Amino acid sequence: MRGRPPKPSAAKRATGTLRKNRANPAEPAPEIVLLEPPAHLRAVAKSVWLLLADEMHAQGTLARTDTFALEAFCQAVQTYRQAQAVLDRAANMDDIGFGLFQKTPNDFLVPSAVLIVRNGALSLMHKLGAELGLSPVSRSRVTSLPPPMPADDPADKWFRDEPRGPRLVADNTRRRR
Repeated sequence: MRGRPPKPSAAKRATGTLRKNRANPAEPAPEIVLLEPPAHLRAVAKSVWLLLADEMHAQGTLARTDTFALEAFCQAVQTYRQAQAVLDRAANMDDIGFGLFQKTPNDFLVPSAVLIVRNGALSLMHKLGAELGLSPVSRSRVTSLPPPMPADDPADKWFRDEPRGPRLVADNTRRRR
């Protein structure tokens, strides 16, 4: 896909910029639910899940379709913390590269395999966090739906999306000389 990704209709509706002629009539509207953590998550990932699921549900941004993205984010946090713990232990034993580098058989310094794993998990956390609206920048882009307006609102007749009458068009078919 080229260009800016399309804004969801729910976000347009919440900001008041939804136009019926540009709305996607087939756009899915997932149900907002509070999800339980999957049974196979380990302790750190499960605690991250419980923290984020409660917060996202309160904001109205957690749907059943977000399960796999949230699960992958929680596992990336688990991997990041484990790799960082290994790097911290190696830093206490290594005077040269503080655990960030390892020597090859030719005495070259290369990045540690644990450092590469940690950086990969951090990159995945960054990407999935943006998708889920977990960073401050992406949180400003994610919107939840406002509560529905009452059906008998007297101002509704002034703000409906129906045409209000005949449209006047200027007759510019004659050219002046």
